[in-house]
Amino acid sequence: MSASLLTLKINEDGAGLYCYSLNENNALGRLKYDGQKLVFQSSTTASVREIRPNAIVIRSDYTFSRDSILRRDSGLAEASPYCANAIQEAQ
Repeated sequence: MSASLLTLKINEDGAGLYCYSLNENNALGRLKYDGQKLVFQSSTTASVREIRPNAIVIRSDYTFSRDSILRRDSGLAEASPYCANAIQEAQ
């Protein structure tokens, strides 16, 4: 969706968290997944285009956006250090 490192944590009920790190900027916010769209606290939305066994494919609902593949990372090994800590603390 951007050049940032994005991490999502989505619960069974569709509520969750998103976190990103870009340069020296870090942010943690809430999100909601309704089965078709992700709605981020920042008011950004993204359509879920495909669900794979270990990934989901999303596309931001902005003009000229393209697909982004988000891979499963249950242990948060690929998350930025800020996001790994922030998501673990928020649980």
